[in-house]
Amino acid sequence: MQADSIGIVLAGGSSRRMQGMTNPSAANAGIGPGGKACLEFRGRTFLEHVCEAVAARVPEVIVVAAPGQALPKLPLGVRVIRDTTAKLGPLAAIRDGMISALETARSSGRAEPRVAMIASCDLPLLRSQIVGHLIEIVSAAIGRFSTQKSSAFSTQKPCAYAWALPEVHAHRQVLVSALSVSLLPHIEAYLAKGRRDLQGFAQWLETIDPTVIRIVSSDELRGLDPSLESFCDIDTPAELQLLLEEHTDALGTELTHDSEAATQWFSQWHIYRLIVDHDRLSHRGIHEALGNFVRTNRCSPFSLLDIGCGDAGFIAQTFFQTQIASYVGVDASSSALVEARRELDSVPFQVELVKADLVCHLVDKAAAGLQRFDLILAGYVVHHLPLAEKQLFFKRCRSLLATDGQLLFYDVCRRQSETRQEYLNDYVTMIRSWKELSKEALKSTCRHVIECDFPETEGVIMEMAREAGFVCEGSQMFADQTEFHRLFCFSQSKS
Repeated sequence: MQADSIGIVLAGGSSRRMQGMTNPSAANAGIGPGGKACLEFRGRTFLEHVCEAVAARVPEVIVVAAPGQALPKLPLGVRVIRDTTAKLGPLAAIRDGMISALETARSSGRAEPRVAMIASCDLPLLRSQIVGHLIEIVSAAIGRFSTQKSSAFSTQKPCAYAWALPEVHAHRQVLVSALSVSLLPHIEAYLAKGRRDLQGFAQWLETIDPTVIRIVSSDELRGLDPSLESFCDIDTPAELQLLLEEHTDALGTELTHDSEAATQWFSQWHIYRLIVDHDRLSHRGIHEALGNFVRTNRCSPFSLLDIGCGDAGFIAQTFFQTQIASYVGVDASSSALVEARRELDSVPFQVELVKADLVCHLVDKAAAGLQRFDLILAGYVVHHLPLAEKQLFFKRCRSLLATDGQLLFYDVCRRQSETRQEYLNDYVTMIRSWKELSKEALKSTCRHVIECDFPETEGVIMEMAREAGFVCEGSQMFADQTEFHRLFCFSQSKS
């Protein structure tokens, strides 16, 4: 989370192009007085979705709404202010949000925010990764050029990107962007000219200093959002209908692509335990291969970092009669760690369990540089991550390994030349044959896979590992009959 940032979400009003919308799945019928902010998708309003995506990366979110505009119930801590000047559009709303944030910070004695993330309310698929990336661009630039205190930019020297502005489908996405709060005087000056359009404001800034804007390309953004769905704004009834149709599975339920959904699903331990106990994910074969490898290759005491440890159900058995000296298990699920503590209560080695976001924990560990591990184990977690975070995962794992260390990595894989949709069709068909699961458990498990599984092929996994600097020759240690479940060993250096 960027401590020096705020989120300004523009609630807007009714769109004339949306009038007459009668889809009963959205806001029960018609736009109503709340405008697009109150349209419903996945059981929540558009405005709720956007606020939650922004709140995941900033300490404060401000919703700027029109006077009298009806708003839905918002996440705890979101603050609502009303436009001070009617019908001046989003630029004036951004100004009002910045002023409110600065005044609140000053009155409470807190540090003033330096970066504002701007988001329109009609972006229900906005990803928090996009939010964080845009804020980081501006925040990092401000840090490099912090001596320029008199204005947001100077005609004498580069401004260091006062505005991170995505360009998607050949269009500048001004309503999904991050700005330096120090642009406030320039917003005021532009509004004083009788101008109010955001695109025009961007062009005006560039005439003063061409370096004021950092264009963030589609290629750069695809690493965080492969389909660029964060920039899918809903302006017409047809677009709304398409949104609902494209994000509904064969069972008629709306889908999500939220990494938290994966964690929530694994909190349903009665389902997970049934799947593991019936060996549906090939845990037995994988952990037998792991144990044999460690007993053969690790003859002296070693340390183990387990990323996405879950309930650690196989750890004691897998590392029985090995030289394991210390174990660190990391998982984002509190309920998983409760189970892990029970499982490891009497093991003869040192145990530390950490609740944390998996990739963030790796980044923090790598930055600290205080500890290196002989082995890193990661099981069935990386396929939930977007491609850019998968790549970061491999790089950070390598930086945390000892000189002769190894990454033991098992996960779900797409088969060669298989698309994600083909994988989903085959995998869900396989799940529906699992007789041990109830109808509701089957539905929950299929939904989890459809929403949260983004596996790569073996070739892509190998390439990411090579790019991170791992030795990959002969790395595959296990593959089950379905070819979905595979175990790899990536070495820090050639043995």
